[in-house]
Amino acid sequence: MRIKTQVTWLKMKEKPPQTEHKMFEFGCQLKIVKLTQPTVEDYRFLYNTIGGPWTWIERRLLTDQKLLKTITHPNVDIYTLSSGDEIAGFSEIKRSKKLHQAEIKYFGLMPSFIGKGLGRYFLMKIIDLAWAGRTKRVTVNTCDLDHPRAIDLYTSCGFEITKTSIELLPDPTEVGLPIPRKTV
Repeated sequence: MRIKTQVTWLKMKEKPPQTEHKMFEFGCQLKIVKLTQPTVEDYRFLYNTIGGPWTWIERRLLTDQKLLKTITHPNVDIYTLSSGDEIAGFSEIKRSKKLHQAEIKYFGLMPSFIGKGLGRYFLMKIIDLAWAGRTKRVTVNTCDLDHPRAIDLYTSCGFEITKTSIELLPDPTEVGLPIPRKTV
């Protein structure tokens, strides 16, 4: 069995103006850290915990060896957002130096941090990081299985929708995920 999903592709052609990213009162200091030597175990924890509710499946299908090669590639940057001692979110940026492009491959919050106003703050910080160097375009995609406000968040932060397509995902039950309630 395969699962149908509508994918929305978005891009940003110029760096947004520098703005102060609104900080919220969380009771703890927020910190974004680049993982310099990500481990498969740590990555799988972030990916599975954050992506599980949204049927993130691609990286679950990779062997540990293939995943390690992917996440330690020199063109891949992985960041975590922490609130105090707790990890609140994670994002992965893949760069194409030849195309001067950065793709936000993954972006999300831990389930316990969703709905607390961190999404916009974290995304704007990730956008700033994606524009580092000689980047001329930043892209991201999302699908109808992701958080229902994902597209609104991306467009409100400066991304423009470029296209939509219907894609088929592998059967999520093969990697321990339920069949999503929302399918095209």
